This record gives sequence, C-alpha cells and structure tokens, in this order.
Amino acid sequence: MSNPQRHSAQSYDHLVACRSCDWLHIKAELNPSEAARCVRCGDVLYTNHPNTIDRTLAMAITSFVLLIASLTLPFLTLSRSGINSDISVLDAAWSLVFSEIALLGVFVTLLIVLVPLTRLALMIYVMVVAKFEFSDSWPRKWAFRLANYLEPWAMADVFLIGVVVSLIKINELAVLDIGPAFWAWVGLIATTIALSMNLSKDTLWRRISHP
Repeated sequence: MSNPQRHSAQSYDHLVACRSCDWLHIKAELNPSEAARCVRCGDVLYTNHPNTIDRTLAMAITSFVLLIASLTLPFLTLSRSGINSDISVLDAAWSLVFSEIALLGVFVTLLIVLVPLTRLALMIYVMVVAKFEFSDSWPRKWAFRLANYLEPWAMADVFLIGVVVSLIKINELAVLDIGPAFWAWVGLIATTIALSMNLSKDTLWRRISHP
C-alpha cells in the first residue's frame, strides 16, 4: 500500500474575503489613498493609506494623553447654595463601585477607563514596534488582535452622549460648569475617529507579519 501523498502548504495571502458577505476576492495592488471594495455588497475590503503607521501612532499617543487628562482633570463643577464641587470621571466611577450599584460601577470603570487605556496602549506598542522594525513578530500580532477585539468595547462616544443627557436634567437642580476634562473627552473622540480613519489594517498586518 502506497504512502499518502503530502501536499505542500499553500499560501492564501493573495486572497481576501469580504467581512459583510464573505465573497472571496483576489487582492490587487492599490495606489496611495485608494480603497478596494467588494464587488457584491460594496463594503471596504482593504485600504492603502500613505504613512499609516506614523499617522496612527500620532493619533494613538494623542488619544492616550487626552484620555488620561479626561479621567483625572475636573469633568464638571456643580454649584448649589454657594457650595462648589468638582467631579472627575474617576471620582464618578469609584463612587459607583462603592455604592449600592457596585456592578454598574464595575462596568463603567471597565468600559470607560480600563478598556480604552488598554486598547490605546496596545496600539502604541504595535505601531512603535512596526515603525522601528523590532523583531518580536508573535507578541505584536497578539497585541494587534487584542486591540482590534477591544475596539467595539471602548465606549467613549456612548459615555459622552449619556453625559450630555444627564447635563440637561441636572442643570435644573444646580449650576453646572463644564471642566477641562469634558473638552479633553471631546478631543479624545475626535482623535480616535481620526485613528480609525488613518489605520490601514491590511498594510499594518503585512508590516508586522513580514518584518
């Protein structure tokens, strides 16, 4: 009886599947600033952003600094009956943790503080390693996968919407002054949007997979 034939491993790097409809495409070279779209549903398959690593790194560092500022600086100042009180995001989160609704405080701390910080730190790490071509292929792949997984759970924009709604209601009970952390949070949302727009995941995967 003859031995079974062994087939050499095939590379499928030239193929890309649509994330929306699973239609399989053959990759084509893109010019700078071009995007490839699915022929079936029109969803973006991959892009080619010039200097994607430098731009994304700049946005990630800026977002990280703005997040630290928005967590620690006064977010709101409440004035009532001559008494002023400054409130930061961390103060609000910790007050929920040590209250009767501790579970809500844990979720707020996780989704508003820990997840965004972790994701931005991972993005900075991946971009620095890719930019300077450090030879640690496995850790940076793992870090980039985790950063992509955490992206939907970093809810800075959802938190800001909730704050605006709360401000409308609280304004009837006390005088509110918006603190610097509020504007830092607005800047954080803007820079994270810019980060997503400048990030070419396909380009970065090629860079970190083939140092």
